[in-house]
Amino acid sequence: MPGIEHQQSAAGSVGRRTFLKGSASSVAGTLLLAGTAWGKGAQRSFGPVVETTHGAIRGFLSEGIHSFRGVPYGASTAGRNRFRPPETPRAWHGVLNALGWGATAPQGDSTTDRSFADNPYALAEGDVGLQTYESEDCLVLNVWTPSVNDDAGRPVMLWLHGGGFWSGSASTAVHDGERLSRFGDVVVVSCNHRLNVLGFTSVDAAGFEGSGNAGMLDILLVLQWIQSNISRFGGDPKNVTIFGYSGGGQKVSALMAMPQARGLFHKAIVQSGQTPALLTAEQGEDVTHRLCAALAVGPGDTAALQALPVDRLLSAYRAVIAQPPSQLWGFPSRFSPVVDGQVIAGQPLEPSVLALSAHVPLMIGSARQEMAAVTLSGNPQAHHMRFEDLPTRLAGYVGKDPTAVIAGYRDIYPAMSPWDLYAIMTADIPTRINSIRIAQRRNAARAAPVFMYRVDWQTPGFNGQMKAPHGLEVPLVFRNVQEGSGVNGGGEDAEALSERLSSAWVAFARSGAPSTPTLEWPAYERTRRATMLFDRECRIADDPDGEARRLLDQLRIGQAL
Repeated sequence: MPGIEHQQSAAGSVGRRTFLKGSASSVAGTLLLAGTAWGKGAQRSFGPVVETTHGAIRGFLSEGIHSFRGVPYGASTAGRNRFRPPETPRAWHGVLNALGWGATAPQGDSTTDRSFADNPYALAEGDVGLQTYESEDCLVLNVWTPSVNDDAGRPVMLWLHGGGFWSGSASTAVHDGERLSRFGDVVVVSCNHRLNVLGFTSVDAAGFEGSGNAGMLDILLVLQWIQSNISRFGGDPKNVTIFGYSGGGQKVSALMAMPQARGLFHKAIVQSGQTPALLTAEQGEDVTHRLCAALAVGPGDTAALQALPVDRLLSAYRAVIAQPPSQLWGFPSRFSPVVDGQVIAGQPLEPSVLALSAHVPLMIGSARQEMAAVTLSGNPQAHHMRFEDLPTRLAGYVGKDPTAVIAGYRDIYPAMSPWDLYAIMTADIPTRINSIRIAQRRNAARAAPVFMYRVDWQTPGFNGQMKAPHGLEVPLVFRNVQEGSGVNGGGEDAEALSERLSSAWVAFARSGAPSTPTLEWPAYERTRRATMLFDRECRIADDPDGEARRLLDQLRIGQAL
């Protein structure tokens, strides 16, 4: 197109600033695009040009929302930049068309087992609608906003994707922020960043400071990009909410322990991703030594580590992950953020570290049966388990002999089947009990308010066996109900719950309190323990299932905080 120097592809395994011939054409001001990144027959019109600190970009306009996809916020992390702190991208000339998703961080194919691919429950565990390719040139972000170039001062919501610290992407249909931006009159931002061996390997050499937290430094660079640029997209840089589920929630927790991130965000939401502890520096060094041994490379041989093919690094990384002692859902895990005393000051709930984010209001919560989908995706017959199967199945969650906690739960819930008990216990341990203990610790420190929730709504799909699984609320918060209908069913109940969830998330982003005209939501404190239960009828419950909470405290189950 005349006057456009850079053109992004809408799909395909090409560089993020390379034009894919035939992927886009302009007809009377309307953009006609084909391929999974846009949807069959989709039509979008070009939007206005927006100047950023690195160059001009143009997105597309759809039903009143301006979308910008694959915007570079950092330089490629390949070659000499591998394992180093991120660098800002080179400035470009002309206008960069930010039309298609940028690259996802390298992570490899984790679903080569056909028994997993053929398992109907696996749908709940995959990235629904993944619409990108993998590359070390993955430092890209996406923006959705109702207006540009007007300093409208809208709340900004930065989404951090799930997948632990090892996999995942913001480039999916479920995480598309267009509908949430339109519904809430907010600016939504999401990003891709380094993961696994490329994002969290401690390299002890000059110039590689912070390498054990490179993926978190990438997100820090996103927050800095927001401060410098978001006002041009109608956002308020003084009102930024970070939110994420699963690994994204863990990233939120890690950001709250980073001195350099202080003041770059103002509210936080942790969705089923509680991280009360991170790797110590010694544990990070052990991970690096294991990796280098698997690669037959010296720990200080940075040139060799930077020259290795990505596939070989990923193979060695997977070998290290598989080494004993095996970890199920314990924290911290290998190739995750490291308390290095520089990027991350200390463990998130140490008093001095907690003080870094004491002024930040927090929403935190989980799903009623978090691990049901995870378990069924690995074993579709798991719901037929027997009581005598529970000790073996729960040992990895409990971290000690589970006999006493199983007996306690059977006393509390005598009518539950083995599967029902397992689904509840693997949600309470560690996710829900750690949510409660984190809230208690912040209360004790007289920090900003904490708002507790639990998603109890049961998906009608999968014959009811999946119940309220991990991540159920994510497409509902984004108002992408149909994109997540493989799990939520896509019916009227799911649409109604989406309305309630997204309203609360937007209210919190706007004011720091999630109450809405139809839902009064008080803060969580130890005397009342007010918790919002999201269900077909949403309500506040005081200390829901308190008997189970007291049992876990009495038996010292879950991570000591």
